[in-house]
Amino acid sequence: HRAPRTWLNDTVFIDSMVGNKTVFIVTWQHALPDIHVYSPNGDMYTNAHMLITAEVKKAQLSIPGVARPGTWNYSIYNKNSQNQVFTVTVLSQATDESVPPITIHAEMNKDNNTYPNPMAVYAEVFQGSNIVIQANITVVIDRADGSKVELVLSDDGLGADSLKDDGVYSGFYYNFSGNGRYSLKVKAEGIEGTAKISMRAQSVAPYIAAYVDETVFEMNSKKASSGYKQFDTDSFSRTTTGGSFTVSNVPSVPTDDFSPARVTDLTAAIVDQEFQLSWTAPGDDLDQGTVSSYEIRVSHTLKTLRDNFTDADIINPTRLSLQPAGSVE
Repeated sequence: HRAPRTWLNDTVFIDSMVGNKTVFIVTWQHALPDIHVYSPNGDMYTNAHMLITAEVKKAQLSIPGVARPGTWNYSIYNKNSQNQVFTVTVLSQATDESVPPITIHAEMNKDNNTYPNPMAVYAEVFQGSNIVIQANITVVIDRADGSKVELVLSDDGLGADSLKDDGVYSGFYYNFSGNGRYSLKVKAEGIEGTAKISMRAQSVAPYIAAYVDETVFEMNSKKASSGYKQFDTDSFSRTTTGGSFTVSNVPSVPTDDFSPARVTDLTAAIVDQEFQLSWTAPGDDLDQGTVSSYEIRVSHTLKTLRDNFTDADIINPTRLSLQPAGSVE
């Protein structure tokens, strides 16, 4: 959305896995803008290089050959006398048909929601049948009142995420602006040397190092090799739509209706003849914010903790400094 006589400037990254049949598509609301597209080596494309279809308010730029890898810049000037909404879509195909490009798929846990239930958003990143881990996933949510908010998805086994590094990135969304429809756009970015392609293994179950049978602590056998192989990716950027959902029953005045997410990675170690507990902090609201307190209890039996938690002995966490969600406690 641009005011009259202002520029919209942004970039798109085209990696070495794609670049074939690359197309920039620009749409506008009222009048054709001035459009400039710059390749990584400085080549400039303007309206004169584009196929303009005025009746549907669309301009299409087809890059000849294989688009040069790197950061492409585009600038759109609203020369009209009124505000305009512009959209920019970039499509590109694999440069080598034998090497599948990285793709992203996103979805939500439901299409229709009733407050105070949160929404769960999921995204998966693939290269062919293999998963991509340690990517950065950001969701832009167009809210019912027209505003936008960002949500970061994680693959850390915490909060909305079930299993760490399984290629499924997850997050809760609950910051509803009102009743109505919400739409999502999901962006995946990988930094060379950080994001990795993980060869998908078949029927791999989570490894559990030990278990407690009432009062007896038993160790499982040593974890066998899962057969996973990991490879660094080149830098990449992918964007996809995440669909839309509707929300009803949202109160007009904000209320605190969301409890902290569960702690799922609690560990205990003996340090200087004391038990040292460690876990990842949840949030005051699911996996966001900072909790106001913790209640820690101890018992000689697992059954008491599991079935009658309030009957167990309470521990005074006076040395505990409350940390934001995602931090180590």
